[in-house]
This record gives sequence, structure tokens and C-alpha cells, in this order.
Amino acid sequence: MGSQAPGGETTGAGRRLKAGDPSFLAASLPSVDDCTVYMYTVHMSDPLIQVDPASPLPVLRQITEQMRALFVEGAIAAGGTLPSVRRLAIDLGVHFNTVAEAYRHLADEGWLDVSRGRPTRVLQRKAASAVSEEQLAAAFRARMRYLIAELRSAGLSARRIRRELIQLNDNSLEGSR
Repeated sequence: MGSQAPGGETTGAGRRLKAGDPSFLAASLPSVDDCTVYMYTVHMSDPLIQVDPASPLPVLRQITEQMRALFVEGAIAAGGTLPSVRRLAIDLGVHFNTVAEAYRHLADEGWLDVSRGRPTRVLQRKAASAVSEEQLAAAFRARMRYLIAELRSAGLSARRIRRELIQLNDNSLEGSR
């Protein structure tokens, strides 16, 4: 076979290859018979949660808020089980610690029963009775104020925000009938 020379490799035919040359890579790789390539493809059927890495919202918050909305809307019913932390992380393309933290947040809020070695279950959450309706309304106004400011600074018009809020409210009222 060929001999090695400084700065590259000599092929059996005597042609000198340099590291930047595409043929160098091909000559230095084992043949297809010498290796096994594994390829995994994950297909989620109609994912209920979607993560947008380009969003200004952290991925943890995206997952937590979307799951909370699914629980409130009844899309994921009490008593149901959620995918394992690792399974959901793979499906969403995020680190498993991010999903684990989202599950912990939701468990702290009373939405999930998380126990090591057992499936994560959705709980029937009781409304917090220690908080008055006025306190809830004040907290809602504060969150909406910050959200509207964030959307306006991103370029969404006040008219569009109003239209989206009305549509969300109408859809929410239809679901509660």
C-alpha cells in the first residue's frame, strides 16, 4: 500500500492527498463493510406541544405553559399519563432536564403526580380557595399588561392583540358550555 508523508497521505496509486481535499476523507474512512450506521427517526402524530427555539420565550416556559393550557382546556384529562421525561425530550428535541423541570413546575402547581419509576399522571386539580377573586383579577391584569407590552414591542398591533383576545375568550366560553 502507500506510505504516509508529512502534510498528507499517499494513496496506493502514489497520489498525495491533503487534509482539506475531499478525497482525503474518503481515503481515510473505513469501507462500508467495516462500520454500522444507526439512524433514528421519531415521528410524533399530531404533537400537542411544540417548541420554537427562535421564540424569545424560554423553552422551559413554552413547555410549561402549553401543558398547563392543555390541562385547563381538558385536552389532557385528569387521570391520564404523560410520556416519560426522556421520551418527551426526544420528541421535542430538547434536553431531558428541561422537560424534567417543566414536570416539576407543574407538579408544584398541583397538576401532576411525579414519582420516580412510575408514569407521570395528571391530577384533578382543585381551585385555590385561599386567593380571592380580586387578587386573581389583579394578577391577571399584571400578567396581561406585561404580555401585551412584550407583543407590542415585537411589532404586533393593538388591534390584532384585541382581536386575538376576543377570539380566545369566545373559544373559551364555547368550551365551558
